[in-house]
Amino acid sequence: MAEQWYDKPMRIAALQCQFDGYEPLAVLDGWLERGFNVEQLFHPMASGYTAVYDDAAHGPLVRRYIARAKASGMRIILYVNVHILPPEQADKAELWGRRRADGGFHTAYDTYYCPCLNGPWTDRFMEVLDAVCRLDVDGVFLDGPIANECCCEHCRRRHREWFGPAAVFGENPAAFYGRTRGEFLRRSYRRFKAGKPDALFYVNQA
Repeated sequence: MAEQWYDKPMRIAALQCQFDGYEPLAVLDGWLERGFNVEQLFHPMASGYTAVYDDAAHGPLVRRYIARAKASGMRIILYVNVHILPPEQADKAELWGRRRADGGFHTAYDTYYCPCLNGPWTDRFMEVLDAVCRLDVDGVFLDGPIANECCCEHCRRRHREWFGPAAVFGENPAAFYGRTRGEFLRRSYRRFKAGKPDALFYVNQA
């Protein structure tokens, strides 16, 4: 097979925030001046310390940024957070959040709600991947996902489907949450690769 661009050394840049006086294209200029050839693109979509691509909110700037990056020889891998709900989605916790046994919600960093990988948030995330596929990106980077304790109705139903109605929910959490994470990643991989068969797909959490 012919050598691919990612078979060569990648000098990857990333800016995980925005700041006062922030000018996106100036960030790109800085990367190019310093010899980077790939960016894990986060900052044009930043919401606090997280970022999830939304085509309506971010599309014009992200497309402009990518076009200039690609014209300069910079490859773009788009960052997408999948372990917390961004602040603007906090009101979706009832529908998408990962629940504790007492009915409350799990949070990350004592701040952000966490999405349940067995619930309707996953369908929404697949739509995000579809939107990412319409961009001229060279890959996608998933920050997460996390699959551990969740006692919501979606997880209970999925547990019955996988292990049978006689199985006790919570008795073998490693098997259930390991399969939950694996199924989510397989579905995400297939969805992204259907639109971007030659692009990179990778995650940061084992």
